[in-house]
Amino acid sequence: MVLAKLLGGSRADSARDTVKQDNDEGQFALYPPRTPSGLNPLDFGDFARRIEAFRKVHVTLPDQRTKGCLQIFELDRVRYRFGLRWPAIKEKAFQMIESALHRSLGEHDVYVANGETEIYVLSTRLVRADADLRGRLIASEITGRLCGSVPGGTAIRVKTMPFDFGLGLKDITSFQQLKNRIESYGKSIDSAEVKLFNENVAGMRIRYRPTIAFQDQKIRLYHADIVLRENDGTILPVDVVCPESVNGAFDFEVDKWALDQMPALLETAAMNSEQPVIVLPIHFETLAAMRFRDPFIDKCRTLPDCSVDTLYFEIIGIPPSMPQARVRELMAYIKPYCAEIVARLPSDLIVAEHVESCGIGVLSIDLGTVDPEAESTHQKLRKFSEMARTLAMTPMLTNAWSVSLSHVAYKSGISLLNGDAFMPPTSKPGNVVDLTAGS
Repeated sequence: MVLAKLLGGSRADSARDTVKQDNDEGQFALYPPRTPSGLNPLDFGDFARRIEAFRKVHVTLPDQRTKGCLQIFELDRVRYRFGLRWPAIKEKAFQMIESALHRSLGEHDVYVANGETEIYVLSTRLVRADADLRGRLIASEITGRLCGSVPGGTAIRVKTMPFDFGLGLKDITSFQQLKNRIESYGKSIDSAEVKLFNENVAGMRIRYRPTIAFQDQKIRLYHADIVLRENDGTILPVDVVCPESVNGAFDFEVDKWALDQMPALLETAAMNSEQPVIVLPIHFETLAAMRFRDPFIDKCRTLPDCSVDTLYFEIIGIPPSMPQARVRELMAYIKPYCAEIVARLPSDLIVAEHVESCGIGVLSIDLGTVDPEAESTHQKLRKFSEMARTLAMTPMLTNAWSVSLSHVAYKSGISLLNGDAFMPPTSKPGNVVDLTAGS
């Protein structure tokens, strides 16, 4: 039985849960762990012994440099889904979480909880890709048992990272030492990503894709596309520099840099009688992580007043399993600085319940180089358009690569469209263009 359903109950049951919450809170303890695979930070001797035993197993592997990894299971989304009920059910939740880990981990693998928000898993013998797949399957199983079916399949984020267990675990005698080394490693990853950004920022450019509104046959929006221009003139998506920003540091630097380019462009746009709008993509993690969000919002406060008429923020990577309340909370931070918020959906999972009633007015999608004649493409675009309109949002297709795809998009009910098939990108946003003028 799914824990969320067990907790559904009646209003009377909910009231009793509220009354009992303080008692349940008092009964909860993170340690000792609930399975043999768990480490107990309260038992200093056993903790140090088992960490060293794990390290010795790993360093004896002939291919230790290519096998083994550190995984961090983030539980925040689970906590958000249960809201005020979390204190009353977290003991049962941790029993389920730890049992799922114990059943799936390898013979020598261990885990330890870092508060109620994270679980560290030390994994040996598996290559990183296999460990990552196993971690995602564990997260999916835990989500199913705790929450039932959720969009995206999982409410737990799993970060899988290479980690030098031979050096990183040497002489560890306490959980605080382990935590400090893992956090130090995370900071080193962030520093490496910032360095990577700084090494490439000189080649970064923003191209603006004219976007047609089919209904009034006007170009009013200019969709920002952040790219990297190489020395030979080749244009590449900026994502190729850092395909996977582990903690979001590289993506944050890109978002911050792009926002810095906006004030003069927005003021120029505001000088027109018909004001064009710039659609600027930013990453969800930039808003979700306080250490990124606070400086980003500080930069938003320096935008000219006209941004409320001439700027859309397009949010990339909102997890489908993220509760609406959390999405709504984060969108409220940027709402005062823009005219509209756009949510970009992944092309392989067209669901939008998580962004409903969150202050978002436009849904966007990039289908890549799909076959425009394929029935699956028609179905996907129809589903996307119908879903957007059901939620009182405007559907937008970005980066349409062929004329045929543009025609299919129009027939499927797409309202806004850009891409090379329609018009090539420009180095600066232009004016509002009436495509019916002179016809």
